[in-house]
Amino acid sequence: DTLDKSYERLDMILNNSSCTDLVSIIVLNYNNGLIIDNCLDRIINNSKRYNIEVIVVDNQSTDGSYEKLKSRNDIKLYRNSKNGCSSGRNLGLKMAKGKYVLFLDSDQYVLSKYWLDNYFDIIKLNNDRVVVGWAAGWFNRKYLSNKTVDFYEYRYMPPQGNYRSDIAYLGTGGIMFKRDILQNVSFDLEYDPTCYEDTDFSLQLKDKGI
Repeated sequence: DTLDKSYERLDMILNNSSCTDLVSIIVLNYNNGLIIDNCLDRIINNSKRYNIEVIVVDNQSTDGSYEKLKSRNDIKLYRNSKNGCSSGRNLGLKMAKGKYVLFLDSDQYVLSKYWLDNYFDIIKLNNDRVVVGWAAGWFNRKYLSNKTVDFYEYRYMPPQGNYRSDIAYLGTGGIMFKRDILQNVSFDLEYDPTCYEDTDFSLQLKDKGI
C-alpha cells in the first residue's frame, strides 16, 4: 500500500506540467502530405500535459495536403499567399494567441509527453528573456556560416551539460520563445522561399539584447 502511494505521488509529480500558459505550436506545410499528419498527431498526442494550440500554415501546396488538412478539427489552418518560410512563419506569428511560440518542421516528431519541460525550465531560469532551440550553428572567423550543431559529437554539447548559450544562431525547427519579445522583429521576406531566414531572425533578436 505504501509502495502504491509512492508510485501515485511520483506519477502526479511527473504529470504536473511546469507551465500552464498557452503555447502556440506553428508548423509549415508545403507538399508534405506524406508526413504532415504524423507530425501533427505526435504533437497532439504527446502534449496532453500542456496548454497548446497547433497552427499549420500551408505554403500553397499542390499535392492535396492542404485540402486534407482542412478536414482536421484539432488544428488551426491558414493558407499563405505564396510559398515562403519567412512569410509563412510571419503569418503563423500573426495568428498565434499563446504566451509562448514554438516552431516545428513537418519532419520533426514529438516522442515524449514531457517534451516541453526542458524548454520551460530554461526559459523560466532566464526570466523569459531567452530563445531556446535544439538546432544551433556558429560562424567562423570570416563571419561565414559554419557547420551546425548536428555535425558534432553530442551535437557539440558536453554529455554532462544541460544546455549551452555560446552559439551564434538557432535553426527555426524546434525554436521556442516568449511571444512578447518580438517587438519590431519578424522574419525577413527577402529570404523567401527559404534559407537563412532563421539565422537572420536570431541575429535580429541578438541585436535587441535577447
